[in-house]
Amino acid sequence: MPSSGGTTVPQTQDVKIADHIEEALRGREPGSRLPSERDLAARFGVQRLTVRAALKRLEREGRIVSIGGSGHYVAERKIERNLASFQSLTEAIGESGRELSSRLVAWDRVEADKRLGQRLGVPLGEALHRIRRLRFADRIPLTLETSWIPLRLAPELEGADLETGSLYAALEARGVLLVSARQEILMAFASEDEADLLEVEEGEALLLLRGVAFDGEGQSVEFSTSLTRGDRCVFRSVLTKDRRD
Repeated sequence: MPSSGGTTVPQTQDVKIADHIEEALRGREPGSRLPSERDLAARFGVQRLTVRAALKRLEREGRIVSIGGSGHYVAERKIERNLASFQSLTEAIGESGRELSSRLVAWDRVEADKRLGQRLGVPLGEALHRIRRLRFADRIPLTLETSWIPLRLAPELEGADLETGSLYAALEARGVLLVSARQEILMAFASEDEADLLEVEEGEALLLLRGVAFDGEGQSVEFSTSLTRGDRCVFRSVLTKDRRD
């Protein structure tokens, strides 16, 4: 990688070995066991401490997992969320080939406070649906979603099957079609309740996707927050440089 002065900073030995190991893992199925540290050290002609540092690096990057007393294994491929398009979690999990399931944690009516009023462009006190769902991929908790939707936009939404069906499909069936969204990604730390639902440690870092979805007329329909496990999902986007004269 070039430095700010234009010179090239050489890779450390553990980074080189991590690259070699990662290359050797291409095409191997998730759950496949890696060779032992001793075998990898012999294969690449380096010390075991170097291999250990390389494996730690790959583990931090989510490429492999370590099971105490058993060794290292190829990690499950992360679900990719495309930030360049308005894509629902249902679509993202479907494209990954995983099995999607949902559990309704809570569904109630609340009044818009200042924060929700600003996000949805509604007056204080307006009635909202609040829907909280835990989403699973292959029966492993992935995302904790909370949605707020003005009751007047979808008064008949309550009672829709949101454990086996899609929220957006349920809205569309009731004449509300979402076509765009404004989203942002932040970092959050799991509360005791969130950690219990997502099966992570309390205080563990999570990806927070927060945004507002709009209908074809530009009306705010849904404000949502999604707390996602970073070890199970990755957000990607393709950026192009805006060339200006």
